[in-house]
Parts: sequence; C-alpha cells; structure tokens
Amino acid sequence: MEWVRCWRVTVEFRDELMSSPRTRRYQREVSTAEEIRALIDRARKHPHFIRHTEESVRVLDGKEPTDCPCGAQYNMIGDPGRGVRRWRPCTCGGHFVYTCQACRLVVVDPSVLFDCHG
Repeated sequence: MEWVRCWRVTVEFRDELMSSPRTRRYQREVSTAEEIRALIDRARKHPHFIRHTEESVRVLDGKEPTDCPCGAQYNMIGDPGRGVRRWRPCTCGGHFVYTCQACRLVVVDPSVLFDCHG
C-alpha cells in the first residue's frame, strides 16, 4: 500500500421537487485533471446543477497484506488466534501495523519514510 494524492469532487444539485429547498450532494474521488473536467462538464449539463467543489486528498492505494511472511494470516475479522492489525497515526496520513501472533514479526504498511513523524 502507499499514500497517493487524488481529488475529491463534490457536485451539488437542487432537489428534483422544485418546491423543496433541499439539495443533493454527490462525491467522487478522481486521480486526473481530465477526470475532474469530464465530471464537472457532465454535471453542468444537468438542469438542477448548483455548484461543485474540489479538494486535494490523500488516500491509501493498493492491497492490504493478508499473510505474514512466515505464512500465518493476519487478523482481519477479530479472530484472537491470528495476527493483530492496528492503526498508527502519522504526519504522512498513517500506517497499519501488523503483528503476527505466530512469529511475533511486526510489519508496517505503508513503510515508514524519513519524513514520517508519528
């Protein structure tokens, strides 16, 4: 896994019932400027479009490890006989810390980098 930057686009529409003051919001995460442009262009064609916002966010990308290098499975659903998964906050966004119950090996994912402080 690794932290990647993407954009969270929020599009807001008036409710279909014109008498209602409510709005509907839809959020989607996209990774390129072209995807942002296509999403906004499509939304602007809708007759009830009000506005959009976009913000840069970081998200974890990739598959979470399921097995320790020794072959034992990590605890993903609360089974106390398997490895334990914890979350460690950090300036980069955070890390999963896996502790194998079989061999006691500790694996941190994504890897801790030189600029991580947590």
